[in-house]
Amino acid sequence: MKHLALVITLFALACNAIFSQSINSTGLFPTVDHTSKISEKVDLSLYYFGALPKFQTSPQLNEKSIAPLLLYAEQSVNYTLNKHLSFAVSYVFQRENKMDNTFANENRIHLQTTYKQPLAKGNLKFRLRFDNRFIKIDKTDLTIYNNRLRGLFGFDFPISSKKNNLYVAAYEEAFFNTSNKSDFSYQENWASVALGVKINKANKIEFGPLFINWKLNNTDWHNQYYAQISWVSSLDFSTD
Repeated sequence: MKHLALVITLFALACNAIFSQSINSTGLFPTVDHTSKISEKVDLSLYYFGALPKFQTSPQLNEKSIAPLLLYAEQSVNYTLNKHLSFAVSYVFQRENKMDNTFANENRIHLQTTYKQPLAKGNLKFRLRFDNRFIKIDKTDLTIYNNRLRGLFGFDFPISSKKNNLYVAAYEEAFFNTSNKSDFSYQENWASVALGVKINKANKIEFGPLFINWKLNNTDWHNQYYAQISWVSSLDFSTD
């Protein structure tokens, strides 16, 4: 499992090296990840983050291609079919603030299925998500609909410590445009490696690098390097 972690980390770094043309920026990525278990099969979850690029480390191509600021709020209902397979439906509100004083508001509904597999002392996760996106650009009355397919592979495993409260978690997610059959293409990539600390039964803190790559045009990418810190919490109301 440790070798797998190293492979994923190197792959994430390689992706950024390959795409490190065009624009590069760095910043902070605070995240809240909460789950409330309602019953044996159903839970509710919240996933909120702010993508805050603070520094641009390479020249911009033009004003409209500069890194935006993302504010993201996801609310989900999850149904667990068995110990391996689960399904979810989510509503997302996202605001994309651009540096040219315009912004885009997005209302999104996505459907997903997740498969989990225990492996040694850790876990593997495969997730497939379909995004239905309704995007409204500031200063216009036009709302654009498009969709995309996302595939995620992730894992976590414990690290030996005196308190047995440390673990490593990582994922790699690729985004594909599916709005137009003639324009099915790879558009975006997210990759993360994080060290996790279990504070208590209900709360964990994760921190580590997050790499995001956005395709700007046929040859250029916007590479974002974030320091991510996440508060991961859970509550169980199923036994009350």
